[in-house]
Amino acid sequence: MSKKTSNSKKQLIEDLIEAFATADIPLEKVNSLLPFFKKHVKNGGSIPQAPTLRQVYLPNVFDKHYQCLKLLFDSKPVAIIMDETTDDCVQSVVNTLFCYYNETKLVSVDFLERVNNTTMGQLFTTILTHFNISFFLLRLFLSDLAAYMKKCYYDVLLLYLPAKLIF
Repeated sequence: MSKKTSNSKKQLIEDLIEAFATADIPLEKVNSLLPFFKKHVKNGGSIPQAPTLRQVYLPNVFDKHYQCLKLLFDSKPVAIIMDETTDDCVQSVVNTLFCYYNETKLVSVDFLERVNNTTMGQLFTTILTHFNISFFLLRLFLSDLAAYMKKCYYDVLLLYLPAKLIF
């Protein structure tokens, strides 16, 4: 198999994963579409089943997406929205969104064993560091009024933030 053909197949698979993600279609649905892809799509027979897509190809697609997010928000004056909830297994999940002009993106989904003012402050500073956002560029920090978030703001974040931000 030539390198060009191999790259073409890899691109097809990665584009398929991105299309499924954009359309909010679970990757396991691809298994039922494999006969269609094989019959009607050039290189469609090279599309693997869902477990292989998740294990082999999804990490690369995710890394590319994450790098695009980093470029989009790098050193920008952002508004940050953090919200803690629970998933189906009653695990604590913290969703973090960045807003800059007309762009609002989910930039991080973190599963925490404990949710308190310290863990939220650590998560907040880690996310800012990963996206190269200075505390001085932060324009808004928005969260719910949970007691631990207020304590996180007043006991941890206020020491670093240049001005009082809104809850």
